[in-house]
Amino acid sequence: MTSEIAIMNPQGVALAADSAVTVESPRGQKIFNTINKLFTLSKYAPVGVMVYGNAHISGVPWETIVKEYRAHLGTSRFPTLQEYADGLIKFIESNGSLFPEDQELQEVQTHALGFFTQIRSQVLRDLDEAIASKGSVTDAQVRSAVRKRIRASYNGVASAPDLPDYPTDYCTKLHLRFDKALDDIIEYLFQKLPISAPDRQRLKDTLCNFMIKDVFPSVSSGVVVAGYGDDEHFPRLYTYDTQSVLLGRLKHKLKDTSVISADTSAIIQPFAQREMVQLFMEGIDPLFRNGIERAIRNILEGLPAALLSEPSLRAASSRVVERRLKGVTEDIFKKFQAYLEGYSQTSHVDPITSAVALLPKDQLAEMAEALVNLTSFKRRVTMEPETVGGPIDVAVISKGDGFIWIRRKHYFRPELNHHFFTNYFQTR
Repeated sequence: MTSEIAIMNPQGVALAADSAVTVESPRGQKIFNTINKLFTLSKYAPVGVMVYGNAHISGVPWETIVKEYRAHLGTSRFPTLQEYADGLIKFIESNGSLFPEDQELQEVQTHALGFFTQIRSQVLRDLDEAIASKGSVTDAQVRSAVRKRIRASYNGVASAPDLPDYPTDYCTKLHLRFDKALDDIIEYLFQKLPISAPDRQRLKDTLCNFMIKDVFPSVSSGVVVAGYGDDEHFPRLYTYDTQSVLLGRLKHKLKDTSVISADTSAIIQPFAQREMVQLFMEGIDPLFRNGIERAIRNILEGLPAALLSEPSLRAASSRVVERRLKGVTEDIFKKFQAYLEGYSQTSHVDPITSAVALLPKDQLAEMAEALVNLTSFKRRVTMEPETVGGPIDVAVISKGDGFIWIRRKHYFRPELNHHFFTNYFQTR
């Protein structure tokens, strides 16, 4: 996990990111506090990029991809920030040397193992429950359980919205290239469980649909592109969900767009672990607020039954009264939510954003660093895993000054590596 934030006003955009990354392995979990998540996207233009979630895409570190794209970009500049983001996506999709066929095969196998293992576990759980209830199951019941779970998984993914711009023959190409590998995984995982030919095909189609549908797992990567195009005078920011590269396509979607304009003079946008930023902005911890709302809802939902339990109210019309009371309590609960949101907005969010709109660039950076550090401090003084931590990298991007590092960690000693800084602006 990670904690990152972007704070924008007409002066520029401040970006801050911690350095922690969590690595999962069969032997357990390991947290490193030296990962780079904030980068310049161009050496010459006022554009930066942050990455959160998975630090790799299809096995390739995002740091490598960003720096390769930066070198590819050279001195090129674009009128809009969107063109920098589109250029990064096109660079990834057209760079086959970064994602060779053996890497694609491993990607397919990883996704297939994850999907198919989940389906098999659901089937075995259904059969265990049936045996516990009835003492045994028939072959027909086994086939039915297998068919039910495969089709439920297929329908769940197939019903998701399509991602744009995928070619119509994408799944056909995927099946042609990886059909044998998928058959081998199905045989390995399901073994003697009976799978009909149509259901075997549904398993394969589920995997392909997963690549072309708006379904992103928790291990996906978030990419934030921020700054200015040459024709843009106020900062803007684009956030993408990305998952993997397969058959020359990066699975991605534009998640959010933030723009400073005459109508919006300040934006505070957290990424990944954001609860402490929400506490600072809204005046209440989001988990605490959810607890309050659950308590209020439980009280109101129990009110009709409590009132109607009185002997004097037991009448033929009690059902009508109960329905009416439920409607009234639901209306009360919605009014409570609206009041809480309105109070938070007027008493906390609006005063902070009004002040942020006026902050100079150095104080934008201080605020961004403080909010990331607040999340890190919370992890350090509680029993929660320290999934946010390490040095905090901070940068400010402005139209006039470009990308300026405020704080930046190095894995090397700068005074011993003057050649690095000498070579930075050399072109290939």
